[in-house]
Amino acid sequence: MHGLYFTIFVTIACLTLVQVEQSFTSSFDKQSEANHALFETSRKIAGLNHTKLNALKHSMEKSPFEIWYYKDKFKSMEDMSVTPELYNSQIVERQTTKSRLQNVMTKGLLGQNIGVTVMGGSISAGGGIISDYSDLRGIYYRVFIDWWQKAVQPFTGSNIRLCNLAVGGTGSNFFSFCYKTLMKPEDNMDIVFLEFSVNDYLLFKDSHFPTAFSLEELTRELLSEQSSPAVMFVNFIKAENFVPECNNLENHGQTMLAWHYGITSLSMRESLCPNKESKKHPAMFSSDGHHAGVIPHAQIAMMIIDNVRSALLKVIESSKQDFHPLSSHDLPRAVFCMDNHTIIPDPLCYTLITPDETHKFFNPSLSVREIQNKGFKLVQGVAIGSRKAFTRRYDSEPSRTDGFGGWKAEKENSTLKLKIDLPQKRILGSNVTRNVAIVFRTNGYGGKAKVWLENYKPEIVVDTYSSFGHTRLVTVSRDVAPGSHVLTIKVVKAGNFILCGVMAAGKSVL
Repeated sequence: MHGLYFTIFVTIACLTLVQVEQSFTSSFDKQSEANHALFETSRKIAGLNHTKLNALKHSMEKSPFEIWYYKDKFKSMEDMSVTPELYNSQIVERQTTKSRLQNVMTKGLLGQNIGVTVMGGSISAGGGIISDYSDLRGIYYRVFIDWWQKAVQPFTGSNIRLCNLAVGGTGSNFFSFCYKTLMKPEDNMDIVFLEFSVNDYLLFKDSHFPTAFSLEELTRELLSEQSSPAVMFVNFIKAENFVPECNNLENHGQTMLAWHYGITSLSMRESLCPNKESKKHPAMFSSDGHHAGVIPHAQIAMMIIDNVRSALLKVIESSKQDFHPLSSHDLPRAVFCMDNHTIIPDPLCYTLITPDETHKFFNPSLSVREIQNKGFKLVQGVAIGSRKAFTRRYDSEPSRTDGFGGWKAEKENSTLKLKIDLPQKRILGSNVTRNVAIVFRTNGYGGKAKVWLENYKPEIVVDTYSSFGHTRLVTVSRDVAPGSHVLTIKVVKAGNFILCGVMAAGKSVL
């Protein structure tokens, strides 16, 4: 018997040693690959043409006002209604945490293309700008890209590929579940602009969790991406009949996140706030009286350009000495930690909300299938916001394209049953439960519906009425086991009810 125990002990010990050795070998291999990649990068940087480097440096030292998109409209800070001191005060960043952006600039220096991803609401989708202009070339991220193509690309060959995921009236919680679903296989993230200071504040200001909690979840997801993207917060404020409404996410936790994670935060808020006398500022907003106008877009664009110029000059200077690519930092502990939760685990998404309804791209990560339908019809391509330039969507000039679809019902007792399949094994492992949520668009004619997951109680009542349209997520059931489940939606008050998708994940803010 003792011999049997000894044999088992030796076997376990040997297995443990093998596992440790395999783990060590794997870590060693990964470290070797990383070291080799760093060596190759250093070698390529050392081999760069110094004449071209000097030409690029000269280009970076030139004033962007000479060549940028707004060169005929804004030739100085004063033209953008901001002093240099005020301009600098609208940028929040820690000088010690710029390694991500400098690494991206290293890619640009080597001629590699840069992926720019935009996530946000109507301002980033083109709201306001499209009301006053025939296209979106003056929107902040396109102005930056235009500058890059003039000031950087001719010397490096590095182009920028834009992935605009912005959807009007949508907060960061939707993107936490769905940004990977919305991205095409060829899209890559090197720089990410997050514009949620208005929508997240409006959506979460009365929530039971911290207002900036959802943004932190999305931020941590993005910072954990394999490509180690440089994340920037882009902040605007809304107005009511041209009167600035100064409360936004910046003074409700977002600035703290910027300092904590070393994220550059760009804002036009200081230009208008505080506005104690409730003065109107028509020059700063679009003709609709609500969305940011061309001046704030120009301010933000110039801040991005200056930030990138600074990082690129640093990399050029380093290349002339012994170049050492900067390593990425591990994520610090979460600021708004709830139950030790810091990131949405294994998000699954099925949604008919889209940043571009002119291209039929659909790549859900959650299986959802209709099994019973009484009174619902499937709609697609419902436009969000103004479509002034929509007829030009196949031309080269960019226009607003965000929209949504889903199962729509208007009459009481309309009933829809959907079968959803939660996989047994993904990142969470086998037999780990998930929360299930639905996403819908609110509207001024919204109805009410009871929603439940069979065998999981209680049912919930969803109200889709709102004075303005936005994307809303509501948890239906928690701790749902893997396998097939039936989701039921029954309209109990007539109105415009549109179910736009279903999400699932491990423990989350929902």
